[in-house]
Amino acid sequence: MKIKLIKSNRSLGFTLIELMVSLVLGLIVISGLISVYVATVVSSSDTLAMSKVSQQTSALMNIITNDVRRAGYWGQGVTPLATYIDRDAATNPFSTNAVTALGLINNIAGNALITGNGVATGECLVYTYDTDEDGVLGDADIVGFRLNGTIAQMRRVGNAALATQVSCTAGTWEDLTDGDLISVDTLTFSLASSVCINTNEPDGVGADDDVEADCYTTPATAGNITVETLQINISIEASLVSDSEVKVQMNQIVRVRNDRVRVW
Repeated sequence: MKIKLIKSNRSLGFTLIELMVSLVLGLIVISGLISVYVATVVSSSDTLAMSKVSQQTSALMNIITNDVRRAGYWGQGVTPLATYIDRDAATNPFSTNAVTALGLINNIAGNALITGNGVATGECLVYTYDTDEDGVLGDADIVGFRLNGTIAQMRRVGNAALATQVSCTAGTWEDLTDGDLISVDTLTFSLASSVCINTNEPDGVGADDDVEADCYTTPATAGNITVETLQINISIEASLVSDSEVKVQMNQIVRVRNDRVRVW
């Protein structure tokens, strides 16, 4: 009896080289997936960090702009409506020059008033307005904003008995930003866009031109009546405390609704 051996051509498994190639290809695929995952996580983290800074900076800007435009507001109080409508704006107790009128101050340390509409900027803006509409200056009517270190603050209450409210150090100030989360690197105010008009011009004396009518350029004299239209340039730059490279910069110009009328 003869036994015929048949040689099989079926695969008997992977060779060592094939296994190694498969492992390498698998590692390449896994590495690619890990890289995509890491990139996604990093991108999400950066987006979240930027969102935190943007939200706080935007909220700070909104608070400042909404409040500053009220500067100099004088409520009716117990004054009869007819008298309230006809009263002299120059007697506004919330806009008395160098006492309750809006003032731009260089910083906490210097506490020096910046006048005119030059390019100079300050880190502190103080003003008053009739918060309870009683027509009388009270402690709660004395407000303002300032940069204290890297924290933005708002003056919540002042002292109406003081001779002047134009101060960056007087009163009670509260934090508006979280110093553990963001650093307010710059908070500046400027009156560069403001305009002051001497209503007595032209008076038939001198050139009677725009220069004489501009009471920022040509000082008013006794008996003159000036009207200031105040526009506040606000600039904020903030960064993340944990990563100073994550930063946001915002600028806005606010028109104060109540013009400042002054009799010299």
